[in-house]
Amino acid sequence: MAETYTIEPADEGVPIDPELLHELRELLRKDKDLNIGVRLKERPPAPGEQGALPVALEIVSAATPLGTAFAGVLIAWMNNRNVRIKIRRKGDDYSVQLNVPGNVKDAERLIETLGKGNGLKPDHGA
Repeated sequence: MAETYTIEPADEGVPIDPELLHELRELLRKDKDLNIGVRLKERPPAPGEQGALPVALEIVSAATPLGTAFAGVLIAWMNNRNVRIKIRRKGDDYSVQLNVPGNVKDAERLIETLGKGNGLKPDHGA
């Protein structure tokens, strides 16, 4: 069964640079070990803006939980850009945070926990 995950800023008041979201989308699309769908989630343009801005990345994965290849790409991207993110699974009130510096083992553990729902409380960070 396919699962949908959203990668968004860990702090709502600190958006992820749209160019960084574009970059992560391309990294995930190009990885040959991943079989996922990736799309940008955009917010409508504010008055005076010319177009919608990406605010998050949506991942559709047939493999649940997301695995080592995904975690590796995500952590490398985060560590090189000093970005803090939150990952949410669609249909849940649960999320996990990944902070930098991070490592693949931490990311795998958190993504697996999110995939199982293992008694997490809403917006549980790590």
